[in-house]
Amino acid sequence: MIIYVFTFQLSTMKRTVLLFFTFYFSLFTFSQSPVEGLNYYLPKTVLKFTLQIEQTTFTAGDLALYSDRYLKKPVRNTNETTYRILDVKMQTVGEVDTTKQYTVTIDKKHTIISLQRENNGLLTHVNYHVLPIADLIPKPYLSIKPAKLNPRDYFTEEMLAAGSNAKLAELVAKEIYAIRESRNQLERGEAEFMPKDGEQLKTMLARLDKQEKALLQLFDGEETSQTFEKTISYTPQPDKPEDVAFRFSTRLGLTSADDLAGEPYYIKVEDLKQLKPLPSPDTQHPSSNKAKDDIGLIVNIPGKIKITLSSPKETLFEQELYAAQFGQTENLSGNLFKGKMLTRVKLDTVTGSVIAIDVQPIE
Repeated sequence: MIIYVFTFQLSTMKRTVLLFFTFYFSLFTFSQSPVEGLNYYLPKTVLKFTLQIEQTTFTAGDLALYSDRYLKKPVRNTNETTYRILDVKMQTVGEVDTTKQYTVTIDKKHTIISLQRENNGLLTHVNYHVLPIADLIPKPYLSIKPAKLNPRDYFTEEMLAAGSNAKLAELVAKEIYAIRESRNQLERGEAEFMPKDGEQLKTMLARLDKQEKALLQLFDGEETSQTFEKTISYTPQPDKPEDVAFRFSTRLGLTSADDLAGEPYYIKVEDLKQLKPLPSPDTQHPSSNKAKDDIGLIVNIPGKIKITLSSPKETLFEQELYAAQFGQTENLSGNLFKGKMLTRVKLDTVTGSVIAIDVQPIE
């Protein structure tokens, strides 16, 4: 952060006012800013889509080829990974619009005592002093994986000594049938050693279920799922009403917009031809009705658009919002910064529009 301090004698105020020009900037771009003014940018509105994606991985069982012979059921015997989109969320951010670079004039005639901008040069406040807020990095969404069962934890001595997969499959299948028979006897109350109460019975049945499930994995295979997030950025443009935002494949997951292996997901941008009104000062400034005094203080008047994100099969997302590049710019009169009134302006860093204009007398 660099702070420039200047002192001017203002005759209308009859005392010395210490002018603080506080701003944040990129050293490469802004180190040559002239003393009589400050360069700044207005933003363009960028859309960030966060996709919540589920990845499901199937691993074939070591004994899958013997399932039909010993368990009388066919199973999948090839590994496979598939993807699907669970949810889509969108947020808007502001990025520097290099076509909207301006210089605001700093002189004795105007009561501009501070100008603040972000590191990338976006103007955020006039006559405010706001401490920068650290960007909050959202934690990635990850699903909790259940503890994996290990079939070999339930192997008998014979299974461990089996010399081939065919022999192992035969022994494991016999053990599975024995577990099922034991469970049936417990449920019918015919087991040789019956539990003393219902809670003990429940525990014994759960143990048998877990053992059977672990051994069945050797035939059925194992399917695991995890959920993660991916972010896609897209900058809407007035001359592009429809575009491919990204592509998605059930086999490959998220792919780039030009990768034909994925199904296209289209983004439609509809210009609603509505401009966001410029707010009036909270207190009427005595000079506001005079002819405009151009000091290079430009703001955006964003336009409203409707965003639709969809595939050929479904609509994933739909929302109306204001975007800087679909509106126009407006020159804030330098007369707002004259006289014995202090005018403060707060800008939206996403659209470059004025959030509030506050006018207060200087004591």
